[in-house]
Amino acid sequence: MAHRNFFIGLSGFAACGKDLFTDLLSEELESHDISLLKVSIAESLKVECRSSLVRLTGIDILNCTREEKDKVRDYLVFYGLVMRDRSGGRHWIDRVSEQIDHSSPDFPHLFCITDVRYDEYEKDEVFWIKNELKGKLVHLTKEGSPAANSLEEENDPRLQEKADYKIVWPDCNSNQKEINKHLRPRVLQFIDWLLENEKKKEI
Repeated sequence: MAHRNFFIGLSGFAACGKDLFTDLLSEELESHDISLLKVSIAESLKVECRSSLVRLTGIDILNCTREEKDKVRDYLVFYGLVMRDRSGGRHWIDRVSEQIDHSSPDFPHLFCITDVRYDEYEKDEVFWIKNELKGKLVHLTKEGSPAANSLEEENDPRLQEKADYKIVWPDCNSNQKEINKHLRPRVLQFIDWLLENEKKKEI
């Protein structure tokens, strides 16, 4: 593992704690001399739509308020799905792959793709993570957190089924004491599992 990058993809409903998981993971990996690079599929969508949205609405999607983002959300969803359909699910994968290829971090390095949402096409996001990147799919569930929309409700069961590792954790309401008590131990357990799996690959 000391001589290559490795990858995980995060799936789960919106607001299930994927960003929090990534932050905790990054903190804990430092003790293993592993740096983490956060990669977002949605960010590639925003970058590609930015100029059109500024021209049409005056909203800069990369620098806007939550209220402004809500106004253009339907456009982003529509454009994102159109490009997925035209490419058999590969358009945004290709954009993020370019970003990964152009980065050259010091080894070892973990790329964390924070928003894996689809397993519809033959070589969709789940296939990309597990077969092309040789990574692991991690599914997060926050207790009591419902699907944000019908797309999440439809796709989440497939993502759970394909997940290599599943985490169910409580809502700690950003309380640091509760996060350290309930969430951080789950991240540490995941790191132990991940590093053990990476060691097996080297044998």
